[in-house]
Amino acid sequence: MPVTFCSFIRYASATTGQQYAWVAFASPRCIMNGGGSVYRAKHLIGLPVVNVATGERLASVRSLVIDLVSGHLQALVVHKGSLFREPQALKLTQLHAMGQDAILVKDGEKTIPLPTLLGQLPNASTEDRLFGRQVLTAAGKVLGALEDVFFDPVNGSISHYMLADGLLQSLLQGPAIMPAPKQPVIGEEHVIVPENPEWDADQLTMSISSLDWQ
Repeated sequence: MPVTFCSFIRYASATTGQQYAWVAFASPRCIMNGGGSVYRAKHLIGLPVVNVATGERLASVRSLVIDLVSGHLQALVVHKGSLFREPQALKLTQLHAMGQDAILVKDGEKTIPLPTLLGQLPNASTEDRLFGRQVLTAAGKVLGALEDVFFDPVNGSISHYMLADGLLQSLLQGPAIMPAPKQPVIGEEHVIVPENPEWDADQLTMSISSLDWQ
């Protein structure tokens, strides 16, 4: 079932002026894709990282390393308890499993300094630098702001983008979901995707009801 959140929002009314209200909305953690689950990347942030052999909690997930060009979640940035340590990362190949409630890491795996890892992945960015960029078609049409991605927890391949088009619209209509395109162009402020007649903002928002939410 979707996870339900409440948000206190401000809105304008033509008759009564400025108003405030509590709004409940659903934020799915995963969707079914061809018989298997794909997870929301943002859902991983805050999950514990546990040694699968000893059960010891090693860290928690602080951020994500995503490569939209290759279409993969590449690594997890982990927090090990000190604010002054250089950020560390774990590649997906170092993990035993990614679950909805915890990340299990193989015994004996060592973290990698985040700058070192990013130097090895020239097309990758951490999610805080990537999410929020406007997604444009090659014809110059705005589809929305990149809010999140869905990925396969087995191999990290990205299957869908989640787009937002303003807080109130996202609350009332839900986010828009589009299949992850191949070879997008990643700029500092925009993500350029190929032109596709099915990638209409209204159709994307409505198509969310056809997905199987978990």
